[in-house]
Amino acid sequence: METNIIQTLRFLASANNDERSAAEKNLSSCMESDPSGTNLSLIRVALKDSVELDIKQASLLVLKRFVPKYWSMGFQSFVGPPIDQAVKQEIRASLLQLLSDPSSKIRSSTSYAIVQIAVVDYPDEWPSLLNDLYELTNSPNRRYYTILGGLKVLHDLFDDLVTDEQFFEQGVGLAVMKHCQQLLADRDIPIELKTDTLKLLLSCIRQLQGPEIHDNDNRVLMVKEIIPELVNIICSFLQEFSSEKFLDLINVQSYKAELYRILNVIANEFSWIFLKVNLQLASQLLPLIIKELSILEPVCTSLIIETKNSAGITSVFRDYDSFKEVNIEDSDPLKVIKDELSEQLSLLGTLSEFSKISSLEDQSCFYTLLDTLTKLAVIPQDVEEIWESDFNEFVTTETGMSIDFSIRSEILDFLSNLNKIDSSFLTCTLLDRYTPHATELANNPSEILHDLKVKESTVFLLEGCFVNESEGKKINHTLSSTLEAFLNTIKLYFDNGVFDSASFNLYICRIILIIPRFLEKFQVNIDHISFGVYALREIFTIKANKPVTNELIDASILISFTYLNHFIPSSKFETDIQYGLLNIVSSLVEDSEEDTNTVLLEALSIIINIDIQRLNSAPDAATLQLIYSITYKDPSNYQAILSAKECLADLLSGISLENYMNHCSKGLPIVLETITSSLSKTLEYSPELNLSLELLTNFIQQAPKNELPASVFSAIFSPLTKLILSVSDDQILQSSSEVFNALLKQASHLVSQYSSEDGESGVEMTIKVISKFLSPELSDSAILNLGDLIITLITYFKDQNIVNKYLETILKSVTVRLSVTKELVTIENLVLIFSTLTLISPEETLDFLTNFTINDEHGEKKSALYIILPIWFNVFEIVRGYEQIITNVKAFIAIFKLGDMRIDEMIVNGDLIVDPNVDPDLIITRSMAKKIPTRFQQITASLKILKLLINELKFQCKQLDTKSIIERSIDVDKVVAAGGGDLGQDNDDTEGWEDLEDVGIPSYEKLKSYIDNDEHRGYDSDSDNDKTNAGDEALKDLLKSFFRDCAVHNIGKFGELYPKLNEEEKKVLTEYVVFDS
Repeated sequence: METNIIQTLRFLASANNDERSAAEKNLSSCMESDPSGTNLSLIRVALKDSVELDIKQASLLVLKRFVPKYWSMGFQSFVGPPIDQAVKQEIRASLLQLLSDPSSKIRSSTSYAIVQIAVVDYPDEWPSLLNDLYELTNSPNRRYYTILGGLKVLHDLFDDLVTDEQFFEQGVGLAVMKHCQQLLADRDIPIELKTDTLKLLLSCIRQLQGPEIHDNDNRVLMVKEIIPELVNIICSFLQEFSSEKFLDLINVQSYKAELYRILNVIANEFSWIFLKVNLQLASQLLPLIIKELSILEPVCTSLIIETKNSAGITSVFRDYDSFKEVNIEDSDPLKVIKDELSEQLSLLGTLSEFSKISSLEDQSCFYTLLDTLTKLAVIPQDVEEIWESDFNEFVTTETGMSIDFSIRSEILDFLSNLNKIDSSFLTCTLLDRYTPHATELANNPSEILHDLKVKESTVFLLEGCFVNESEGKKINHTLSSTLEAFLNTIKLYFDNGVFDSASFNLYICRIILIIPRFLEKFQVNIDHISFGVYALREIFTIKANKPVTNELIDASILISFTYLNHFIPSSKFETDIQYGLLNIVSSLVEDSEEDTNTVLLEALSIIINIDIQRLNSAPDAATLQLIYSITYKDPSNYQAILSAKECLADLLSGISLENYMNHCSKGLPIVLETITSSLSKTLEYSPELNLSLELLTNFIQQAPKNELPASVFSAIFSPLTKLILSVSDDQILQSSSEVFNALLKQASHLVSQYSSEDGESGVEMTIKVISKFLSPELSDSAILNLGDLIITLITYFKDQNIVNKYLETILKSVTVRLSVTKELVTIENLVLIFSTLTLISPEETLDFLTNFTINDEHGEKKSALYIILPIWFNVFEIVRGYEQIITNVKAFIAIFKLGDMRIDEMIVNGDLIVDPNVDPDLIITRSMAKKIPTRFQQITASLKILKLLINELKFQCKQLDTKSIIERSIDVDKVVAAGGGDLGQDNDDTEGWEDLEDVGIPSYEKLKSYIDNDEHRGYDSDSDNDKTNAGDEALKDLLKSFFRDCAVHNIGKFGELYPKLNEEEKKVLTEYVVFDS
């Protein structure tokens, strides 16, 4: 059979489709008829030394594919019959044997198969697995590949299999970590194996963390014993390899990267233990890390900053071949170097919180670090070339949208999070270096091209310090003169520069970009608004005197402007600056791509607001054309669409009718042409069509005085209606329904007056559109806005005869659709229909739902009220948006006040019943949850409404309490920082809490009496004053007022329901209705 399997595996890799299909059928047939024999043959083929490598690997891949189907019922995809126990045992043993294979591909595939089987077999069916793996990693005969294979499986097992109980209480964690320490201490084991050992050790360390650890004293004790020991061991290993002589060994660098990674995890996740190992540990490690950075810098400069090719890699690392053999899946040494550097910087930042770098005994450490960072922050040559050829890449990086890992981004992260003392010291030092340089250049312009890369790097570091959010300390430099130095540098370089040099241009860019960072950092010490406006004006003046077109510099000006807007309102900039910025946007549009389009539109939104009226009164509507030019070139860019809509909304805000019509004449033809042309195509969706619909919404919503001109309405209504009735794409239906709803709201009288060429009225066409969205064939996503459409129909067209004729049918269809809808957002939207109807007439809404039946989830006929109300209850607590929330709250209050017998008698799910047999600390997985029945208390709908409203009151009050606590905590921090104040003395606010403790949980009569006697609060409990209709009343006050009325006047039989509330709910009413003012 093995010969047949080998032949089949060969055919599976054949380029001939027929041979491949036949082999697949043959394999499936063998599996179905004899899964035990077929899988046994596969594993035996993998063990044969005479079989070529690709066939051995293929046998393991096929094994992995079919194990879930035939191994055991533990797999969800199991179909059977199951593999024999004896065969399973041989497969397990063979897989362990294959871990010693010299091929990393075989070891990797084997590890995957072992973990796959262990998920269902360990520990019951494979109790010896961990011991087997320990033995493999300790094997005296097959050291190298056996240890590698064993370590990989152990690492993968910890990620997927070992539970907390096994790790802590059953001793698995301690045993594995001790085993790791033994391997790390063994000098006969190659360092690349120790690197894999460290990865396993890190998996163990990660299992030590987590808040639940502190709930178990034995686990806490274990952590306290293990962490200090690990810190000492890891630090000793770092000391051992801290030398330049290891610089040409990439395996050593990979090993050190893992050492730093472990220290980082310990320092950040176990800081409560970390420094207890040695109070001087941080101050001892800081010089070591700084030294390590300086040692690593020449390699980074050589491989990453100056060059990036395989020849350079092999010449730098003499053990590259062995590294590549072991790390075949991740064999990029540049990534190792970057990872090591990243971990070093991260640890350096963490440790500096405990021991300041600038306060180290050896002061030279600080300057060594600064010099090293300056060299490391130089723009790599290949990056500079990319930016020069494509400014879009520069924009993506500078705006923080790049996902690529870079040394500069790591340095920026380090500087922006550095502690306040070191950051201030570094800022002053860098300014001391920069300011004299600017003065020297003014006296000797011939030096402007000297060391441009280092100059740019220095300013980049300074920018990182300015981005640091610690309070801007007073520096030994006049802030205004520092700003002038920046501007003078720009002027000097513009006057004497060579703009065909990328390094030259990027240095100017960096100076331009640092100015807003500088002003924002020291805004409490300088008139940042005046200086910011002045700086931007000066840059434009300099640029005007030396008209040079350079996309990098123009993009930097635009980005700098957006940064200035973080603390300078757009209205503070002059119109000359507005037009200068618009010219920059226009110049960049032709070559802009992806992220740059978003940046241009975001900047344009700010530019528009400098002087909106001046722009929207322009006869050529140039700004509108600019928005279109950017957006339509990348219509699939979701973020760009959002920014474009914001731009258009700003441009059209407060616009006169004349200017509005001018913009419509320029902007609507493009939009409407896209819509009408789509009607003649079979294409359902296009990004251009979706974008056109999005922009069309803005034109409708921004109509002057909220009245859409008749000519604009006539141009839109017919093609939009035809589009909705003809299209079936979910996204287009969703977008077009939003546009249609806006059109109905802004032009309801025009809809009523409209008549099509076929004699159909606008209202009839509207009902047709709504009928389309009621189609059961449409998805939940497509009808997302159906609720809004029907609410608009009821609000604006309820007096139309044809609406009254079909409204009941429409509402019944909505009810049926709501009963089967699964998408939560759509359910929210449909529920709002019944909220709105309830506020109009709560009793008629209940009557309507009571008077017809629909099928429940089991196919049984029930009154619609008994199906819709539970759905409404379920969605109540997750409705989003203030208006939607308060509408639902008001609707439930209105229903409760009715005291309707139908609500009083309806039984619905209440609180979850906790199973006493289930450990409350047990984490319930999805598979476990299926086996544990979910049960709820059965309560009346009246009580359910009361519970939901109490919970909403609690949530609203807690939000305010949290904000208050945060504000108080800030005050306390200031007192502590000042070293004064008696924190033990509470203010008078605590008296209310003492009263509450004295009161306990009152009965209904006691609650009522407290509120009756609460005259000093001035509450009006007159039930005739229906506060639920006060649209501007805060939600919290609305709920408190409702509960006071209920308590005082026993509304909705509150007195009978109150005793059925749980203790927590009664406490909420007492705390927030009686005592909270």
